[in-house]
Parts: sequence; C-alpha cells; structure tokens
Amino acid sequence: MKQKNFLKIALYMLFAISTTFSLKAQTLTIGDLAIIGVSVDNEEFLLIALVDIPSGESVFFTDNEWNGSNAFNTSEGFYEWVTPSITAGTTITLTTTSSSFGGTVTQRAGSFALGNSGDGVFIYQTTTNVYNTGTYTILGFAGEDSGDSGSLTGTGLTEGTNAVYLGGDNGIYTGVRTTNDKPGHLTNIYNSTNWTTSGTAQTFDTTNFAMASAGPGITLGAVSGNTSEDGTTATFTIVLNAQPTTDVVLNITSGDTGEVTLNEATLTFTNANWDTPQTITATGVDDTLQDGSINVTISVSVNDINSDDAYDPVTDVTKIVTNEDDELPNLVINEFQADPDETNGDANGDGSVSTSEDEFIEIYNASGGESNIGGYTIEDATGLRHTFPKGTIIPTTGTIVVFGGGTSTNIPSLTQTASAGFLGLNNGGDTITIKDANGITITSYTYASEGGNNISLARDPDFTGNFVTHDNVTGNGSVLFSPGRNNTSNTGFYKIWSGTTDNNWNTTTNWIDSSNPSGTSDNILIPTGITNYPTVSTAVTINSLNIASGGTLKATNTFTVSSATFNRNFSNGSQWYLISSPIVGETYDANWATSNSIPTSSLDTDNIGLSWYDNTSSDIDTDNGGSDTATGHWRYLQTDDSNNGTFGKGKGYGIIRSGSGLISFTGTGIYTSTQTTTITYGTSNPNNYNLVGNPFTSFLNLGSFFTSNNTANLIGGTVWFWNGSSYDAKMSGITEDTNFEIAPGQGFFIEAGTAATSSDNISFDISGTDHHSTETFQKSSKITSSIYLNVNDGINNRYAKIYYVDGTTKGFDNGFDGKLFGGVSHNFAIYSNLLNDNTGNKYQVQSLPNTDYENMVIPIGLISAANSEIAFSAEVNNLPNGLKVQLEDRATGQFTNLNEANYTVVLNEKQDGSGRFFLHTSHKTLSVNSDILTTASIYKVNNQTLKINGLKTGNASIAIYNILGKQILNKNLQPTYSFEVALPNMSTGVYVVKLYTKEGQLSTKIMID
Repeated sequence: MKQKNFLKIALYMLFAISTTFSLKAQTLTIGDLAIIGVSVDNEEFLLIALVDIPSGESVFFTDNEWNGSNAFNTSEGFYEWVTPSITAGTTITLTTTSSSFGGTVTQRAGSFALGNSGDGVFIYQTTTNVYNTGTYTILGFAGEDSGDSGSLTGTGLTEGTNAVYLGGDNGIYTGVRTTNDKPGHLTNIYNSTNWTTSGTAQTFDTTNFAMASAGPGITLGAVSGNTSEDGTTATFTIVLNAQPTTDVVLNITSGDTGEVTLNEATLTFTNANWDTPQTITATGVDDTLQDGSINVTISVSVNDINSDDAYDPVTDVTKIVTNEDDELPNLVINEFQADPDETNGDANGDGSVSTSEDEFIEIYNASGGESNIGGYTIEDATGLRHTFPKGTIIPTTGTIVVFGGGTSTNIPSLTQTASAGFLGLNNGGDTITIKDANGITITSYTYASEGGNNISLARDPDFTGNFVTHDNVTGNGSVLFSPGRNNTSNTGFYKIWSGTTDNNWNTTTNWIDSSNPSGTSDNILIPTGITNYPTVSTAVTINSLNIASGGTLKATNTFTVSSATFNRNFSNGSQWYLISSPIVGETYDANWATSNSIPTSSLDTDNIGLSWYDNTSSDIDTDNGGSDTATGHWRYLQTDDSNNGTFGKGKGYGIIRSGSGLISFTGTGIYTSTQTTTITYGTSNPNNYNLVGNPFTSFLNLGSFFTSNNTANLIGGTVWFWNGSSYDAKMSGITEDTNFEIAPGQGFFIEAGTAATSSDNISFDISGTDHHSTETFQKSSKITSSIYLNVNDGINNRYAKIYYVDGTTKGFDNGFDGKLFGGVSHNFAIYSNLLNDNTGNKYQVQSLPNTDYENMVIPIGLISAANSEIAFSAEVNNLPNGLKVQLEDRATGQFTNLNEANYTVVLNEKQDGSGRFFLHTSHKTLSVNSDILTTASIYKVNNQTLKINGLKTGNASIAIYNILGKQILNKNLQPTYSFEVALPNMSTGVYVVKLYTKEGQLSTKIMID
C-alpha cells in the first residue's frame, strides 16, 4: 500500500455537461452527496445522498491534492462513477471498481491508493465531463488534518460546514440519522466530534438517513449544456417542491446579459401545474473580446407581492450557465511532444535524437496583432520550465517553438530553448500552462497517457481543432511531429532565409524548403550566422519580417510589411550603447523599456535608461539635488511617460540594459531609400554635436557617409563612435576609417559646422549599404603607420592616436585630424596638440607627414585627478626601423623609450592641459639637454588669456607688440612647463607675441576679436 505523509480524503462534486463528448449529466451542488465514512485499509468510502440523484450523473473521485487554485495535482488516481437513480437518504459504498448501489466505476488516470499515514479523496463534477478540465463544483471533503490533507483554498468548501478534518485514519460518522432536512444533516455530518477513527479498518454503518418531507421550495433541473457566443442555447427546468394554495410567480434574471440572455423574465405556477416543470432557454451573446468561457449566474426568486404567502420565505436559487468564447485565446498551444521516439524523434533537427532535448511546445499567436511575450512563462504540473526573454515578439499569425534543448535547425518558426534546461513533460500525463508576465494564466492544456506514444499531439485542424496523435492528423499523418509547420499541410509558418546560393531575395534555393515569399500572409525570418544575407531590388509585400541579431537585409525598392522587427544583442549589460532604430514607426515609452529590460536610474528613479542628446542646453538642477530629467546635455525617458515618443529616423540614442540580452525594435516597415535627418546647432550653453545613427537594416559604409555630407555639416571630417568606455574618432581622410562599416542600429556623434539655417540635414545614402560578415558594433580599425599612446589610471584606459600619412601637414588637415569628443565632459583623457598653428584644441587623432620623424615633437595633453598613479604605454605600428618612441615628462626631466617599457608616474596635482608631456620619435636616446624651444607653444585661450606650454627655463620673458610695433606688454615669466598670462584690454586686431629665453626666442601672431 502506498505510504504518504498526509491523510487527505476530500470529496469534490462538480456539475457540467459536455455537448461534444458526453450526454452524462452534471447537476449536483455542494452537499448533495456527503462523505460519512473512509476506510484507508479497504480503499473504500461511504457516501450519503441528501437529495434525489438522477441516473446518469458523472461523479469523479481522486486521492490527488487540490493545488490551491483551480486544478488537482496529477500524480495519483482519477476515477469516474456514473450514478443510477438514487433516493435521498440512501447510503452508498464506493470502491475503485464498483458501487454498492449500482452504476459504473471507471479508472480514468493514475492509481488510487490511500495512505495509512495521511491521504485524501475528492469527489467532483466538471463542466467538460473530462476528469481534469473545465469548471469544478466541490461538494464535500473529509481528511486527516489541514497540514496533511492540504488547503481548501479555492474549493468553495468550509471546514465544519461542508468539509471535515478527521484527525486520524479510518474515519466513520457516528452521529444521528433521524429525520432532518439536507442542511440539518450536513451540520451533523461535518462536525468532527461526530466521527471516530481507528488504526485498523472499521465496518461501515450503511443505515439510511431519514429525510424530512419537502416544504415550499424551488428545484432547478440540470443545464442541458453550455451556451456559446455563436448563439448556441442551453435549457434547464424549474418546478415547485410543494403545492401552493394560490399562484406562485418567479422572477428569472441573468447575472450578465452581455454574456447570456433568457427567453423568460417570469414564470407562473398555479395550484394545478405546480409539479409540472417549465423550461427556461438561455442564449449566448457574442462579443469581440478574447475573454474565455464566462460563468453567468441565473437567479430564480419568488415575487412576494404576487405569490402565495407560504412561498415568501423561500430563498433564491441559482444555476450557473457557461457561455463559451468563440474567439481563440491570444496564445494557442498548437502542438507539443512529451515522448520523442528514441530512434526517429529528432524534432529540433540538430541531427541527434534526445528524449529530453526533442521535447517541444509550439505556440501560435491568435491575438490579431503582434504579441510581445517577454516575461511570459511556460509551466507544467511540477513547476516553471521556461521564461521568454524580454523583447520576445511573435508577429501576427506567427508561432514560436520552445524545445527542451539542443540546437534547433531548419525549423520554420521562431525558436527558443527552455530556460530551465529542459521541459520535462510527463509521458503519462501533465498540464502545460502559459502565464503572462503578471502570472495570469493565458491558456493551458492537460493531457493523459496519450502523450506517451513516441509521437507528438497536434490540433486537427490547426489552432481550433482537438488534439490527436500526429499519425491521425488529416492529410499529414505520415510524420511523427511538425514543429514550426502547419499540422495538416506540413508547410512552415515562417519562410526562412538560408542564403544557400547568393544574396538574391528572389532565388528560390535561398529559402528553406525552396519556398520564397509570395504573398501578404508570409512571415519572414532572417537568421544570423549564415554566409549570404538577402538583397531586395524588386517590390515586396509580406505580412511580417523578423531579423535576428547579426542578420541584415538590404532593400532598394518598395518593401511593404505589416510588422517588422529588428533585434540587436548587447553582450555587456552593465554599459551604455549608442543605438538607432532601423525600423519605421517604433515608439518608446515605459512599457517598451520594461519589455526590453531597460532599468530606471538608482539615483534618479524617474529616469529610465533610454536617453537622447540635446546640444541646445545643459542640465539645470531644478530641484536642488533631487531627481533630474537630464545629465549635462543628456535627456532621459521618464517613468511617467511624460516624454515618450517615436524613434527618429537617423537619430541616435543612448541605451543601457539591466543585463545582457536583446533590444527589439518593432514597427511598420524598414527604410529602403536615401534618408536625411535634421541636425541642430547649440544656442544656450551650446555645442554643435549631434547624435545620429544608421537608419538601415544593413551596414552603412563610413566612407559613403563622409561622401554624402560636406564639411559645412560635418566639421573636420570626423565622427565619434562609443566603444563602451570612451569615444573613438574616425576620420574621412584615413582609409582604414572610411572602410569602416557602421552596423545596423549603431549610433554615433558628428559635429555640425557653423549654422547656415535651422534645417540643415545629414544624409544617409542607401547606395552605401551592404552586408558584412563581421560584426562592427563598437569595433575599431587600425592604420598602417601609427602610434597608439595609451594611459591607464588603474581603472580606466584612454588613448590618443598619431597617424603618419603621406600628404598631411604638421597643422590641421581636414579629415585627418580629429578632436577629442567635446560633447561630454572628461574626467580622464589623453590627447595631442597640433605641432603647427596650435590653438589649444585637443586632438584624439593627429595625422603627421610620413617623413621628418626626428624633428616632430608632439605635445601631449592629459586630464586626470590629483594624487593618481598613471601608466603610459604605446602600441607602435610600422614606423621606420630603429626609431624610438620616447615620452618626455618635463616635470621630472625623465625620458622613457615606450618601445621597451611603460612610464608610470604619480600626479601630485590635477592635470588639465598640455605642456608637461611630449612624444618624441628619434633614433637616438634623448635627454634633458634637447632643444627646449622646439616643444614650446604659444596660443590665445580667449581675448583675456594667453597660454604658453612646454617651457621650463629661467630668465624667460614675454612681450606683445601691436601691428605698428608699439609694445603693449612686457612680463618676466616663472620657470614652469605650462602657464597662463593675463592680457590687458586690447583693441581688435593682429598682435605679435615674442618669447625670450636664454636658448633663443620664439614668435607668433594672435588675433584679438
């Protein structure tokens, strides 16, 4: 005998009629049958009928526990008893094979085995006439104790009223059986003091109960079935229990006339026809909602004013009519496989059969629109099996297949692998439940032993039909399974690009199953990891497009689609990315952020991690240190959606996820022609930096972007890409940079030239797009002859690039010299100044002639905090043999050959400028005796300040003369490597500045404007 840790005997009785599968009745209500004896050792129990039971009632009993919600557990036995006609007061002994009073007992699933140390039994009816589906009505309960027998939550039963805990094994009711009505008998039966228990089996007392004669009352007959939104009707009868003296008028009302209407609002019974049942017809009402089956309470009450006074005290009686929905659930379980065949069961197509990994569940989107199921879950009777990642979107009429494991191959559907590592579907029976992100059940299906036949269970026809084993599917019974394919036709729900032959969209062999798109109902998947991606040059109309992260699509003709989705995977969930939407019409709001796992700020909890760049004004702290909607020029999406909107065409955004994973853009199309976006010019606290992005679903060549945009709108021929920690400057004159491919959805910064109008545009030319085999998102390129000067403070790494390019100069070269990104402030950075015409601009990239290395000394600027230890290093590429790259620290007088060693120094004071560090390229080893004037520079900071860098000598002075030769200023200087000189008030014009030292003099001109 099976031993368990609890004794629970609960009896549930539910009422329902299934018009599809059975004609058995379902008319009982709570307490119509009650438990009066339980014999654990004999595997039997004793019931008392407290009303007349008609023949053909379908009553189920089980020793499974109630799950506290709306179903039973499934690990134990289920049995069905179809009743004979039984008179009220009759006792009946039930076993797993027979009834003492007749009827038939049939095993439905599992095995019934009551445990000596704790167990329970439920008797119930269900609206579907299937033991484990439908709506349950629970009639009674008897169990050892609440700890062992389980919770009554959700059963509709109350201990002491219609349920009893015995407190021991082998319980027998020993209370009175004398004349009483149903409520009176129930009060006695469910009083636990009227029970005795024993460690051994006891003999049941099968004495019948005496029932009081019927007084005034109303009896409702069985409901003939469920109504439906398609207009299907159901009926039930009403009759009086005792003859009245005068008429009795009954009011009949529907609890929800939006679901069920009635053919009569009143019925009248007379002294003559009181015992003749009258029929009420209920009709289902249609709606457009997917709201499932709705239970509607039909109430019958006595109209006291117009009725015999003897019937005035009669309480209202009710009947439940279930109106079945005729809309599909938003998600439909269309096929699943619990028991893959050990030889031929390779459902996921990876070439290997696994009875675990080849389990699958196929889900169809019947919502009528795209369905974002990020955060939804799949559970079975045991627990959670899969959580759909944020951003999981099923297109209209699309499907997704979740496999137990493995690598799904050539499955024409969206696919995922169970996040638990397996699905664990029970071969002998289980319940598959899909819940939304809030834990609300969307749909579920329970199967029994039919799931264990080495074959999938599939709906026939798809989506709306009943489940059958796949060998019984109409027209497609020769296969064991069809994940991602129509069950009856075996055609894929999606058409998937394979690129087997070339890039041509119209080449049949480029599509899995050689089935290229042909109509408005087609759903298209572009996967990642293939050789050839599609190029479309002819007009196309399809239903949906889904591009996997890493996949691309280039379209240069009309591309009509109801729903387009582009996915981008971010591998580092702790850093910001610059992105741009390559999809038309995608909107952003708090819900979009949640579905894509975009967090709120831990400091400013109103701010969401989606931002955009506003160069017209900077952050103003409006609440004295509290939550701000901006940081500098960055603006943030708000949790209250006060600044939600639509992703701009060619506009860039900053984004951060709460962890690694996908960002999905879904809208109404893709960009198929050259696009422009308006750039802005700063006005208040201004700068001219604009954050833009590749608007196409294919790579955009950076050289093409430079060609499309002139220097008036793209100053310096420079753009900046964020690499995860700093900004990379890329130049229009550097071949390696112009060959760079901007990834779909990648954002970057430009600096606009002086504003000519307020509507200047940046252009993105579709002819400059193509496919690319290597991902370039946040990647950098290198030039042939270069020095990458790196600096590290123990946490952060920054760099400046020195290129040596034929044809460039020691001054500014448009497209070859790129400034340090100035759209944000820097706490730690390295840069260089120009050798000639230095005006103090900070250059991340400087290009110099590919000759005269010995005479080019490069001023290096540094931004760093005081009391920090920093290390300089260099990556040297293809410089002339024997040329040493030497870093000079003028504060310490030290030269370091960076070809051989790094230079580490502790900064005693804050650094924010140049003049201390210089980079030399020389064949000889340098020392402090080198010509110091070759590194000195003089430039105007503004009309009030002159700056001198790179000078460390005594007895130095500076003089300023106007254009007529009149001396304006003469000042002795302190010996330091960088200092500023305050200028007197001077008229607009050109002035000559002369620096006098013991090594010689240095002259330059400045303009006061």
